[in-house]
Amino acid sequence: MSPLVLIAATILVRLAVIGHPFAANNESTACAPLLSVARNYVRYGPGAVRLGGIMNSGRVLPENWSIYANHPPLVPLSIAAVQGVAGVSEWTARAVPVFFSVASTALLYLIVGRRFGARAGIVAGFLYAFCPLTLVFGGMPDYVGAPLVFFGLAATESYVRWTETGERRWVVGLVVSFLLGALSDWPVFFLLPLFAVHQVSRPPRRLLGALCAVAAATLLLGGLGWWAEWVSRGHGDWTSAGGDFSFLDQFARRTLGGLDDGGNRITLGRWVGRVVVEHEGVLHTWPVLVLAAVYIVQTGRRGARREWAVLRTHLAPLLLLSWGTLHLMVGIQGNFQHAWWSVLLTPGLAAAAALAIESLVAAAPENIRGRGLGVALAAGTAAVFVASSGFAAYRYSTEFGNREETGYTLKALGAAIQSIAADDEGVLTSEMNPEPALWFYADRQLRPTIRSVEDLNQSLTRGPYDLPYGYTQRDGPAPRWFVMPAPHRMKLAPLAAALDARF
Repeated sequence: MSPLVLIAATILVRLAVIGHPFAANNESTACAPLLSVARNYVRYGPGAVRLGGIMNSGRVLPENWSIYANHPPLVPLSIAAVQGVAGVSEWTARAVPVFFSVASTALLYLIVGRRFGARAGIVAGFLYAFCPLTLVFGGMPDYVGAPLVFFGLAATESYVRWTETGERRWVVGLVVSFLLGALSDWPVFFLLPLFAVHQVSRPPRRLLGALCAVAAATLLLGGLGWWAEWVSRGHGDWTSAGGDFSFLDQFARRTLGGLDDGGNRITLGRWVGRVVVEHEGVLHTWPVLVLAAVYIVQTGRRGARREWAVLRTHLAPLLLLSWGTLHLMVGIQGNFQHAWWSVLLTPGLAAAAALAIESLVAAAPENIRGRGLGVALAAGTAAVFVASSGFAAYRYSTEFGNREETGYTLKALGAAIQSIAADDEGVLTSEMNPEPALWFYADRQLRPTIRSVEDLNQSLTRGPYDLPYGYTQRDGPAPRWFVMPAPHRMKLAPLAAALDARF
């Protein structure tokens, strides 16, 4: 396989699903708040709340805006730039992450290939692009997603090239890529301690330079934190409890929180079962994990033998592996709750597995490495990996992660709501699963889960409106419309009868 074939195949796979409807599954959780923020950048302008995100659906008065500033603004700004030109749709929502997913595949190939040969680079890019986790989440429009991965890869490569060559242009590349990563999301800062430790642990030990870099990054982190507090002041993340709180509370909960989003305690057994077995074993595949473990053992043996010259060539894959692992271990609650957070571990695992394969190929007998048999074995293995990864990705998206009711889709329900209600009107619906995709497709002020006549009577006045994940819009007009999916007319017969009699 040539690099061009790898990139072409990656593009084809990503384009095949770029317009897939958002459903009630994990990939579609990105519909809120990120896609609401992006849509409202287009609707109100990025400067409406100082680059802060507006979570509301429909056209809402400024005093009722719910501000979301838990993440830096670059990713939704990029998506808004596409949607401002091409409109709001599934493919425009995914266009930016799809671009960076393909770019990350190419960059990982270059990182590994220039140090260990084209074959190793192609294998690394292949494992990255076609593992189940990338197939499911590679086009997901989320803060912890493909843009962040790409900027982390670019920062790592720039840093390693600077240590190899001493050329200042790589310092510029490092600063630019790190800054763009910081404007994408917080986990890029996990690279900084890795770079600093490397600087002070090898001759010449640049302690002053490392301290200056840490200080500059700390100022950047503090500046972004101040921005988040500034834009949300007076609005905050309004929850169903009615309070607003700092983004630092969210950061603490995702890192140190001992409860999942449902309020249940996260035990060590639950964490291992969810994160290690499901997220890593299923979505990265066990063969990739085993191969990565082989690489880690090989690297440890090189360190024990003090093969420093050899280990220097492995700096890039080791940094990538360490970045993903550090993010995994620090974001304990977040990684338990969000399978896609493991995307930061994917490049390191892919590179490590590729280098383990390279060592196994080098140790194989010549007759097995012969061109004809070797190519056949490689092609067969690649085909099996793609088929099994595709099946695992399909099962994860449909069987394990899909929470939609039967008889209708959230896209159809949202389209019906949007077709009848003006953009400043409120809508009631009997939809029981308040999934983010519903707000993406409806783009109206919603009060879902109206399942009884009593619920209906209590919901006919002006007041708060629901937003995804328990967030609320503090006030809004009295609702004008009720949209009931057809299957609910039988399930909710008393409510349907009351609606027929009243309207």
